[in-house]
Amino acid sequence: MKNENISLWQRRIADKKSSGLKLDDWCALNQLTKHAYYYWKRKLADLEISSSDASLFVEVPAEPAVKKGTASDTMLIQ
Repeated sequence: MKNENISLWQRRIADKKSSGLKLDDWCALNQLTKHAYYYWKRKLADLEISSSDASLFVEVPAEPAVKKGTASDTMLIQ
């Protein structure tokens, strides 16, 4: 995928958002099809997800098991 296409469609999608126009009207004004708009919107979203540095999975340490008969397990009745 060419960087020029990516940059062009990033600008187009931002322009659509800021225009306040309905998609049909914006596409007619810019001589584009809705199919092309949705195609590139999805492509850019996929690129953003695949290039993000953040991991989708995070390791969560397990809490230590409580042994029966320990102070934290026993209830004192007075």
